[in-house]
Amino acid sequence: MSPPTRTTSPALIWLTGCLLTGLALVFLYPDSYQQDGPYHHLGARWAWVHRELFVGVWQRPLFSVFHALPALGGYGADRLFSALLSTLGAAFTWRAARRLGVAEPWRVIPFYLLQPALFLMWSDTMTEPLFATVLAAALWAHVSERRLLGAVLASLLIGVRPEGAFVALVWGLMMLGSRNYGEHVIQRGFKSLVLATGLLLWCLAAWALSGDPLYLIHHWPSNWSEGAYGTGPIWSYVILLPEIVGPLLLVPVLIGLVGMVRAPRLRLLAALVLFTFAAHSVMRVLGMFGSAGYARYFSAFAPCLAVAGCLGWNRLVPWLSDRVGTRRVSWVWRGVIVVSFVFNLCYVDAQFWNRDAWAVRDMTRWFEANEDTAKVKRLVWSQAAMCIEFGRDPREKPGFPHDDRAASLAIVRDLPPGTLVFWDALTGVALHQLAVEDFLQEGFRVVHQKDFALSGWFSFLWADLFEFRRLRHQTMYFLIRDDHPPRPDPPNQDGA
Repeated sequence: MSPPTRTTSPALIWLTGCLLTGLALVFLYPDSYQQDGPYHHLGARWAWVHRELFVGVWQRPLFSVFHALPALGGYGADRLFSALLSTLGAAFTWRAARRLGVAEPWRVIPFYLLQPALFLMWSDTMTEPLFATVLAAALWAHVSERRLLGAVLASLLIGVRPEGAFVALVWGLMMLGSRNYGEHVIQRGFKSLVLATGLLLWCLAAWALSGDPLYLIHHWPSNWSEGAYGTGPIWSYVILLPEIVGPLLLVPVLIGLVGMVRAPRLRLLAALVLFTFAAHSVMRVLGMFGSAGYARYFSAFAPCLAVAGCLGWNRLVPWLSDRVGTRRVSWVWRGVIVVSFVFNLCYVDAQFWNRDAWAVRDMTRWFEANEDTAKVKRLVWSQAAMCIEFGRDPREKPGFPHDDRAASLAIVRDLPPGTLVFWDALTGVALHQLAVEDFLQEGFRVVHQKDFALSGWFSFLWADLFEFRRLRHQTMYFLIRDDHPPRPDPPNQDGA
């Protein structure tokens, strides 16, 4: 076996750093920054019991397939697996950059890792990191002359995120216009049908598990086309670019994107990210497709942005050399990397929603030490981490309507005796429009409550800039129903 080349050694060092970063994030921050992450984990964990979760429209089938086994090891193990997948995505991107002839291709790895929105999810059970990894594998196969394999892998992306449809569209147009897939357009069109592989497999699997041949249509979320997440201006995602690619990495990424548009071999990568960016911007204006204005959507295209960043940096090097000297350019690079890493760490640390997991663990330990868990017949919770800590089936929680408080109160009223409610003062109101007082009025009693002041690990680095996020004041509650409350007598015929 030949020794590592000069371009391989830095890549291996950076990939090791990616794994160590993921390991550190798992232990420093035991929960996701959004509720989607732990709910995706629960879906994969309980898909073995509720098999339709393997093909769920929101849960996403490829995510469930990848995470079903790691999820059995617990939330921490599943998140470590996510860190491994993220690192694998960086590795595929590096291999693709080498095939494309990008100078110093190992630099795509830090450009991949240091995208703030992706860094935030590096060891998270969100769908974007898996999407980015499968996309990177598809691009690597494509540039390695395994073009049909690349198209099949690209087709699977619909089973990870809705943006997979955009990838299939752009990829299909590329196939129709490229003679690499045949001399005649009919031949190329026939080969482009492989881009339906992922959707076809999903439909067949859903039919086999549910018995419903139209499962996807019948279970497609209706609110994705009704502006459920509001609307925004056409520049909603433009102003999020520093959060998407990083404030210091933005200039090389933009320079690289311009260069990719002009280079035939790189045009597919540019088209994928630019088309998705334009589509999401329009959908944000119209309130369509559940486009909620999150920077994380574009983390799914981290491979394209990383290659663009590497190309842009390579174009900047001569310009920098003329101004600071060739020997100082390496120090500029180190400074950009170090500052970007510290910025990203502070960015994660300032996400105060994930701090609630520490309070959830504290409350769970109290309950295990002071109460009989066997008497809990049903658990209802306000945060997914509560369900994870108790190891309960997520289907124990009723579906509280987000826009119908009266219906939610009726559900609370009908909860049976022996129901334990694990609630918090902030998320419960924000997500379910239900406060602790609502449970008390319906016959529940407080078993235990505790106030928390939750701070980040590195607040001293960023608190002066974001003082409002320095402390998260949270209150956690355990409530239980011993018996149903008495129902009022029906009125008599006189209305008395």
